[in-house]
Amino acid sequence: MGIILVKAFIISGLALIISYFGIKFIMKHMKQFLIILGTLTFCTCVGFDIYFSKFYQKNETAIKVSEEIKDELTKVSEKFNIHDYVIKNLKQKDGVNMTVVSEIDTALYEIINVYRKILNDPKYMPLITSANDYIGHSKNSAHYHGKAIDIRVKDLDKATKKNIIDGIKVTLGNNYTVLHEDVGTANEHLHVQLKRS
Repeated sequence: MGIILVKAFIISGLALIISYFGIKFIMKHMKQFLIILGTLTFCTCVGFDIYFSKFYQKNETAIKVSEEIKDELTKVSEKFNIHDYVIKNLKQKDGVNMTVVSEIDTALYEIINVYRKILNDPKYMPLITSANDYIGHSKNSAHYHGKAIDIRVKDLDKATKKNIIDGIKVTLGNNYTVLHEDVGTANEHLHVQLKRS
């Protein structure tokens, strides 16, 4: 027991001595210490500001596009056939089966318009690489229930791709899962799936 107390006393003493000399060193070099600390704080703040301003700027674009599309969708006539619109305004890879639920049709209407607004091309037609088809999906894949689609994004430059993905995520909201899959490969695509209720 006595040995433990001696060890504790020695460690406490060493900690006090180190603290004393540490404080003495900082006090002696306070001006330089504050200059270095201030410079590091300033650089960190500027770095975060630059990083987050870029991030929010991209999201502001996505939010603006999303609001425009939602506004347009509310003005669509009840007689408007979204499925027909989607089929006529998309390209499909050979063998794609576009038998999908109405919520996916609505999502595709919005996706088409995100592409067109971001690319500033009113006639752009995104390419669907898979819908209710392709035996390579997992056994219980939402694709087989018409609740998921894959869209090609590999042919877009990095900045445009990011803006389109952000725009799609913001526009579709929480009812859909949007995943950027197989990035950098020949199979790179965007997977959009209706969330299970």
